[in-house]
Amino acid sequence: VRAAHGANYLRGKTYVMFGGRSLGMYTGMIDELEWRNKFGIEVESAEQMDIVERAKQLDSDRVEKFYSWMLGTFGGIEVEKEVMDRSIRLHLAIKEFMTENKYEYCGIKCLTELPANYASACVAHSFLNDGVDAEGEFGPFICGCECDNNGALSMILLNAVSDKKVCYADVRHLNRDGQLILCNCGSQATVFANDPKDVIWMPQAKINGPGACSTYVCKPGDMTLIRMSRINGKYHMLMFRGTAKAVSPELPKETSGHTWVWPHAY
Repeated sequence: VRAAHGANYLRGKTYVMFGGRSLGMYTGMIDELEWRNKFGIEVESAEQMDIVERAKQLDSDRVEKFYSWMLGTFGGIEVEKEVMDRSIRLHLAIKEFMTENKYEYCGIKCLTELPANYASACVAHSFLNDGVDAEGEFGPFICGCECDNNGALSMILLNAVSDKKVCYADVRHLNRDGQLILCNCGSQATVFANDPKDVIWMPQAKINGPGACSTYVCKPGDMTLIRMSRINGKYHMLMFRGTAKAVSPELPKETSGHTWVWPHAY
């Protein structure tokens, strides 16, 4: 029953791609008509430059209130004020755009234009997937990093059958003992931290900066992990269960080099 509900729930929903394919990633490429026919999801496109221009026009008092809320809610902000300001503006601009157009899902290309010319979209990713921010609850607008459309589809399907928050992450490493290390450049929802005070907003790693990312280790608990991809043009789903382990917040510094600032799950 839940599966049938999830499949029907998707019909008529809209996914918008901000900026198109990122870094030449073939795994994120899709046939938009196939999504409409197979999943019932409409696919639209939007330009990142329009979002940046919208972000620049936002009221400064609104942005300052948001910044103050972040200072009081999370464990700290170690990002330059100007960079954090632009990151907040991006989030608010995307949220406004999604709301006005009645879109439910999105993917943001981000790299390389956004950080090179304004700021990375990691703060937007985190709060869009949280579904709550300084201005209250919304959406949530499920959002895939780097416009990884099949990654976003994986998140959308999990949410459709569970109605729970979903997390975007890349495979960092698989140890011989079966420990899987997952992390991504900063797009995970803050709800996956054990406590908001465990989240420190750090400067984005230089390869993706300037920008801010939510630095934390995922809270312990059972998880379902899936990935939608295509083999010879046919969709396949890789799916397995796992248990996130409580580890020291210092562990990413040992396992991830200069990208330790990215949110991790072990």
